[in-house]
Amino acid sequence: MSAATAPTRSRWSALATILGVGVIAAAGTGCGLQAEAAGRPAARRTAARAGLSVGDLTGAADDLAAAIRPTTAAAAGAAVSSRPKPHAPATPPDRPALRAGWQAGVNLTSDLADDFLAPGSDDALRAARADGSTSVEIVPTWYMSSATASSVAADPTRTPPDAAVEHAVATAQSLGLQVLLKPQVDVLDGTYRGLIAPADRQAWFTSYRAMLTHYATLARQLRVGGLVVGVELGSMVSGPRDTTLWRAMIRSVRQLGYKGSLTYAANWDQLHLVGFWRALDYIGIDAYFPLIPRRHQYSPTIADLVSAWHGSYVTGGPVDWVNEVTQLERVERRPVVFTELGYVATACTAAAPYAVVPTCASAAGPTVASRRAQQDAYVAALRVWSRVSFVRGIYWWDWPTDDNEITDAYSPRGKPAEQTIAEWNATRGTLTAKR
Repeated sequence: MSAATAPTRSRWSALATILGVGVIAAAGTGCGLQAEAAGRPAARRTAARAGLSVGDLTGAADDLAAAIRPTTAAAAGAAVSSRPKPHAPATPPDRPALRAGWQAGVNLTSDLADDFLAPGSDDALRAARADGSTSVEIVPTWYMSSATASSVAADPTRTPPDAAVEHAVATAQSLGLQVLLKPQVDVLDGTYRGLIAPADRQAWFTSYRAMLTHYATLARQLRVGGLVVGVELGSMVSGPRDTTLWRAMIRSVRQLGYKGSLTYAANWDQLHLVGFWRALDYIGIDAYFPLIPRRHQYSPTIADLVSAWHGSYVTGGPVDWVNEVTQLERVERRPVVFTELGYVATACTAAAPYAVVPTCASAAGPTVASRRAQQDAYVAALRVWSRVSFVRGIYWWDWPTDDNEITDAYSPRGKPAEQTIAEWNATRGTLTAKR
């Protein structure tokens, strides 16, 4: 079924899957706007099944999102209303330049169990290396049957088997790419992983620990350079007891003899929930920080976006995201890696980088303008964060095992944003000044 003939019901069903997690956030979970991030992996599958492109979904997104916006906006406002007014930023130079040792990375993602064994996976890794990438996060996903399930498990149709992971690791290493394993958890019903509430928390942690030690053992055997011990599990890092359990899991990984670096990928709005940063080598951030207000009426320039990193006028007042991250680094005394950062190729993507269908007035812009908006957001992020001395790299979300632009809105492949990646990566080692 083509997008042009897809029934209206299919269109709304796909939108409901993509934005449904926002309804969960609006119900008072406290995880804020980032709950919409569940749409990132789900949108590709859902849009493809419905015969839709992300562009087809965009036009109707505002109407469906309207019901949840007041509550989510209020949650965002509560989070930033007490922030001090940000200081005037120093404007980074326009020219691309990266430090030696900068982790120029991508997230190699898959939807099906055999994706990492397909020729498209090898092609994706070769393309990343040709663009000057130095690192790759390989992302196998395990699943919960529901938000209240007390265990995680491999899904035979979606989770890559170890042989597939080993193939992707070996291919990446043969190309000279540094590899991080980044196992993550999704929920089969579409609930955002940051909102899970297992009926038996202790049983969930026991199950999760088995998954983590499995991949730690695999990482040791394959001589993988880094392991991400968790991804955006905000509801499971929410107190001292959770912190104790996470520290125990991290110790168990070390005791297995794994010598690589360890990090945890915290959601942008969950950074201060994590109580175990000092047990890790890096602070990992999935950095989908909102930069401009939703329903913005104009397309921000690169200069606007650079400024917004230092003074983002999101709902509720200004917030200086650079200062937020800087303060975290100063307290925890750990360098920072952006384990994820990405933008959908659609206009106004910087308003809600975590949303597959950003709910802003200009979101239905033409393809050229949309791809330019994605590229501008990449450029602004690199201009700002490449000059922050404690930030050690960015892993772009995402780099799929094929270059299907219809079912992967975040992919920069074949778009101007890929040119930006290559241009900046080519400068690695040329930046010597520190901010």
